[in-house]
Amino acid sequence: MRVVTFLAQFAIVQPNNLLTIVNVPIDSQVVGLPHSLVVLVYVDWLETNVRHLLRLALFDGQGEPVLSTIDQHPIHVEMPVEVGRPAGVPRGMTFKIPLALNLTGLNLPAGMYEWRATVGQEQHADWNTVFMLVPPPTPGGQVSS
Repeated sequence: MRVVTFLAQFAIVQPNNLLTIVNVPIDSQVVGLPHSLVVLVYVDWLETNVRHLLRLALFDGQGEPVLSTIDQHPIHVEMPVEVGRPAGVPRGMTFKIPLALNLTGLNLPAGMYEWRATVGQEQHADWNTVFMLVPPPTPGGQVSS
């Protein structure tokens, strides 16, 4: 199994599993703007027909869990992931599961953050997304061309 995560301004998964992504920032996002966590889960043929637990947790720049401003619990999402293996699919096929979590109202201050992905007990650094939230530009602070 493999997981890919990245940020976008908005993302949605259509009923036919098409993933629509709008404005993918490279490494920073402006504080207060909505953003989406895009997750692609790659499930190998041998891992189909098995329920896996996907956990996505938000950490700050010091590696500490980010706490919700509502209830002071760590911000995270857990969901079961299971892919059935259709009849006739050749051995070795990899199945892709697209997920889009549109995140609004987190009210995070400027700083460095990381979404960490875990499947069961398995976690890899390249599954995670590190990003910065930066203050909005000041009026008149834009560079003219």
